[in-house]
Amino acid sequence: FLPNNFYDARFRINQPIYYPDLAINKKIKKESAEQKNLEVLAFKRLIAKEVMSSYFILESANRAVEIYRANDTLLTEAKRVTQSMIKNGIALPSALARIETQQSLLYSTTLEAEGNIRNALSYFEFITGENDVQKLNLPELPDPNAGNIQVREEILQIDKGQSMLALAIQKEESF
Repeated sequence: FLPNNFYDARFRINQPIYYPDLAINKKIKKESAEQKNLEVLAFKRLIAKEVMSSYFILESANRAVEIYRANDTLLTEAKRVTQSMIKNGIALPSALARIETQQSLLYSTTLEAEGNIRNALSYFEFITGENDVQKLNLPELPDPNAGNIQVREEILQIDKGQSMLALAIQKEESF
């Protein structure tokens, strides 16, 4: 029925072959994925900052209690010396009353500092999930002037947002 070299070719195009919106959408999705990764990095930086600050609060509270306990030993010695001086008639009893007042004030301050230690320890355990502070090995602190401020995750997120907005404008203009 058909001749030997007869070809029937039909083309029907429903969509243009070159569709620039697809390329722009692909770029926007890529920028969005990169922005989500930057959000994760920024959150990691925030968590690291919280861990470090809670560790510093805990250490400063421990140091404060050590100082208060050292002061307590000094006040105890001063009380003993003052009592001896009162027995010998050299000092007045008001000096002993001042020392006892200082001791009671120091005792209340020590109790407050120990409460701060418990609070700081609870917060540190909440942040890290570790029950033992000694198990956690914190590296040395980085130099704050060593980092470049232009490579912070927040700045990069803003840049990605601007490029996504520029791509959206380009898409609208091409439409």
